[in-house]
Amino acid sequence: MKNIAEKIRKYAKPYLLLILLIAAQLIYTSFCFVTKKQGFHSDEIWSYGLANSYYQPFIYMKDGVFIDDMTVDDVINYNEWESGKVFKDYITVQPSERFAYGSVYHNQTLDHHPPLYYMLLHTVCSFFPNSFSLYYSFFLNCIFLIVTQVFLYKLSKLILKSDHAALLPCILYGAGTGALSTFVFLRQYSLLTALGVMYTYFSAKLYLSENFDLKKHLAPVLITSFLMFMTHYNGIAYVGIFTACMCIYLLCKKKIKKLFIYGGSQLATLGLFFAVYPAGWKQIMGNQFSGEKAYTFFEQIRIFTKYVTKYNLGFGVSVYKSATYSYVIAALVFILMIMLPLCFLFRKEKWFISAKKKTFSALKNSFLNTKRWLKRANYIPLFALCAVIAEMCTANYTTNVLTMGVYSMRYIFMTFPLACMIAVAMFERIISKIPKIKKANSSVCLALVAAIVVRVNFVTDCQFYFEMPGGKFDAAKEMSGKNCVLVMDSLNDTWRLTNFSMYLYDADNVFVTLAEDLPDNIEKINSLGENIDCILVTNDSYALSDKQKTDFEKNASEKIKFRDSEEADDTQSNVSDDGTEELEKIMNGNSKNDNIEEYTKLLNSLFGSEELSIKGGMNINGGEYFLLEHE
Repeated sequence: MKNIAEKIRKYAKPYLLLILLIAAQLIYTSFCFVTKKQGFHSDEIWSYGLANSYYQPFIYMKDGVFIDDMTVDDVINYNEWESGKVFKDYITVQPSERFAYGSVYHNQTLDHHPPLYYMLLHTVCSFFPNSFSLYYSFFLNCIFLIVTQVFLYKLSKLILKSDHAALLPCILYGAGTGALSTFVFLRQYSLLTALGVMYTYFSAKLYLSENFDLKKHLAPVLITSFLMFMTHYNGIAYVGIFTACMCIYLLCKKKIKKLFIYGGSQLATLGLFFAVYPAGWKQIMGNQFSGEKAYTFFEQIRIFTKYVTKYNLGFGVSVYKSATYSYVIAALVFILMIMLPLCFLFRKEKWFISAKKKTFSALKNSFLNTKRWLKRANYIPLFALCAVIAEMCTANYTTNVLTMGVYSMRYIFMTFPLACMIAVAMFERIISKIPKIKKANSSVCLALVAAIVVRVNFVTDCQFYFEMPGGKFDAAKEMSGKNCVLVMDSLNDTWRLTNFSMYLYDADNVFVTLAEDLPDNIEKINSLGENIDCILVTNDSYALSDKQKTDFEKNASEKIKFRDSEEADDTQSNVSDDGTEELEKIMNGNSKNDNIEEYTKLLNSLFGSEELSIKGGMNINGGEYFLLEHE
């Protein structure tokens, strides 16, 4: 009993602090999700469609077609009046379709990702049939947040060997905008983050076990590996390089039998994944972004590195080439050129001979100390760093930063907590070697982490709020029970219909068309036989009048700046540079529409002589859409 009481006193306080930290992070993340997140990325709504739509993965494309193989003939739900129920069925579970995991599996075979996250989301939604709420997915994110922080603490305790110091990576990660972005974004990356930290922890337990005890510690490593594979393909890169590092370690330790058992088991786990989900091979090999990109490999790597450092550590890595390395090399060469003649000149002086002996002795001792340290060092942070770099390289291969902009950050969310753990481990190691402050190691590290957290929140904002023009606007409620016309700018925007599902699911009838098709579709639009209540337009499909803008600005809860039609519409990144005109077209997705006045007249004619007013604005992947209704 005495030993139990001592253990409770020893561990209760750190775990209590961890619980308080997680509670504070949950409260703040929930507050930001409810009050600050206004719009949503297409991927977030795709999560619901792919999870809940019954054997119909895409709202804009017929079933049976792989997402990258779509042609004009495959487009559906365009240029015809459709019931709002079409959109509701896409993002909700119907009573007769609950727990339909075969449908989820089928939908994912035609998309880019494995099915685990979507099955989890479908499970939650199945308890609430025929209803849609963004909180279903956010509920999962809250669970993943808790799991991430608990296992980050357990992992950090293994690395730092201190119950209290292990809280520092949790504070650094949990209080930064990197974690906030991860858990307000409704996609599988939060699950991958939790699993990645769990996998690293279980691998660390195996690494630190007596004689690399595979019998006791291998099973959880393999299970988390498989779950990562079933969540996102970047997990394969992380696990692959981490496994390679562990195998090299076993080879150096001459544990050949354990090397083959461990490495072979991981390969078998990967083989099991492809056996369970054969579509994964096609999805990996046929990635749409694996071709030529606007940025070079190293430019994109610098951009991803900037995301890691800026949103977690408070400093940004320049995305442009720097001459720093050249300056350092030049300085070293200059110093060497000065020192060599001086060494030759004073080579026979007693003070120089004495200094030389002391220098060589110090170098020898440093070498021996380093050699001894390397034999007993914990290499898990190094293995994690190598695996993090591998995941960033994979994200670089599968992502076009120019078209995705800052939202490409989501592909490396998993690296954020691991980067924080590695950073704190480095801080602790460096400070422990400074004589005057090493006794106050924990206090200095805490102060440093606190300073970094303040700076991170001062210099960065969460990039996944998708603020709406004019403030938060309940578009779904505004369009409930109404007949709506949605005007897209171009055929390349058909995928945006995914976003609008969450706004149109309670409408009576919806007509979706392209701006250029308006002249041919006016008769169809008027054939409904009922009043048309509202239209959804962009600055490229409708010329907003000064009066409409002024009236909207007066009523808006937040200040708004209307974009001109020639301004960038969609996914410009804060890391873009002076690309060519062709690159700008790719980035903007469209150019100024010369027929905008004609389209405006056609749309106004749907309402007779009544004046249209802007009821609200929507942020669709960074692009602005406005809901117009008659007075």
